[in-house]
Amino acid sequence: MATYILDFGVANAGATPVFLVFENADTGVAITPPAITERASGQGAYQFDVTWSTPSIETIWYKASVNGAELSATINADTIAAGQGTGSTGAASSPWLWTAGNIINSVAVEVGLDEASDPYASPDKNFVQMRTLLRSVGHELWLSRDWKALIKEATYTGDGTSTLFNLPADFGRMVDDSGWNRTAMSPFDLLSSQGWQGLQAWTSVSNLTVLYRIAGNRMQFFTAPALNEALHHDYVSRYVVISSGGIAPDLYQASASGDTFALEPLMVKALLKVKWQDAKGRDSSAARQEYLLAYEGAASNEPAQMLYLGGPRREFKRIDGGNVPDTGYGA
Repeated sequence: MATYILDFGVANAGATPVFLVFENADTGVAITPPAITERASGQGAYQFDVTWSTPSIETIWYKASVNGAELSATINADTIAAGQGTGSTGAASSPWLWTAGNIINSVAVEVGLDEASDPYASPDKNFVQMRTLLRSVGHELWLSRDWKALIKEATYTGDGTSTLFNLPADFGRMVDDSGWNRTAMSPFDLLSSQGWQGLQAWTSVSNLTVLYRIAGNRMQFFTAPALNEALHHDYVSRYVVISSGGIAPDLYQASASGDTFALEPLMVKALLKVKWQDAKGRDSSAARQEYLLAYEGAASNEPAQMLYLGGPRREFKRIDGGNVPDTGYGA
């Protein structure tokens, strides 16, 4: 079960939101909507739960309303996301992004090849190679930084007993210092392996932070979040591609010419060109310079990376050179 948040603002606290639309986004068929309940924290925040147990339903589109205010979003079984309001001038789509087909054809022309009507259907070995290299481009760029286009929010709701929670299917890495227990208003505190194992040896622990670690594909809290406690953090999604007709990244890699890369197109194209020329044994120095300029330009449009000078939170004292008993050796 996943919990989704509807934040209508303080002015709408104590109201009764309703769903205007709740349907299978792929088929347009209406689905019986779940109950909307006000969160314990109030402040105009509400929530609803979805149990993704019907295989035929992978994506849901909803629109909720209260006192004339509306929130809408598309959610899917692989994504844990909060509701999204309608901007006054913004748009859900980004028409400036390039499709995988456009990226491959652009590189093809620049390296002296003819365009393909459908690069993902072409049997030409050059296009087969570019499709494979483009997959590596997506993975490499995902690793390079926390691109804002790939940031999502994960939510965990306590039941009073569970300490293990599944991470989102597209989880890549947590955004530093973004984890909070919103109910108890306490921050997450990442434990090292030494710290985690050390705490297991203690009989009792009292902490003002949410102690956790990531083990495998699960989030593990040191103590079970209380019933209905809401814990949230941002994470960098591994999804770098928007499927044809989609509005948000939902694929690890492109599989059709109409799939769209969610990152700066000139940067993606330039790195593909570098990789193709390297694979062909050609001089890629000029292409590499083009890529570095595009990367720096794209990075300059991103939020500044946080520089944390406080150092890690000090865990309990373990045995070290400062507290090992004096054996008198060498005296």
